[in-house]
Amino acid sequence: SWGYAGGIMLGFHLNNIVAIDGEFMYAVYSQRYKDGEKDSLTWKARTDLAYLEIPILLRFDFENYKYLEFGVRFGILNKATESFTLDNDPFGFSYTNREAKDPISGESYYEKKNMALVFGWGGGIWGNGGLLLSGGLRFTYGLSDIISEAGGQGQDYYTMDNGTKQSYEETHTATVGFHLIADFDIGWFVSSSC
Repeated sequence: SWGYAGGIMLGFHLNNIVAIDGEFMYAVYSQRYKDGEKDSLTWKARTDLAYLEIPILLRFDFENYKYLEFGVRFGILNKATESFTLDNDPFGFSYTNREAKDPISGESYYEKKNMALVFGWGGGIWGNGGLLLSGGLRFTYGLSDIISEAGGQGQDYYTMDNGTKQSYEETHTATVGFHLIADFDIGWFVSSSC
């Protein structure tokens, strides 16, 4: 499934190679499910999780504007929505973009906070050290279960295909992203008069 993210980054170079980067991002992660026919029902479902994220990264800049980065990402759940569509739905069970929360308690089905490990690399596409467009890949893996107690955390469940009981397994985020950066380096244009 696809998602998207955007934000700003502020970096501080410790030397010519090592930098510490902080980012502030808005990200939406989507998961789509689709089932074949079961008891003459065909259904589709989608979950969208919108986060405010703050990655803190240690970044290594090499020759020809290549980079390697790793660190942690702190995420705060902004909104969680779900959609469910039944083909041939005479009773109106389908819904779109419904908030993913317990209808009685109002508690979200998803944990409010999430922390993930981050690893990425890439290189320059266009420009020089002062104004540079670079791209790369970024991988993340969530360290904690994103399902809340209201969402069924720790509870066994029954499968939709044959109704067998399954043991609960934690749900962790895992992403692979294409990373595009427009880098404006103020230090490149400013020189000391000393």
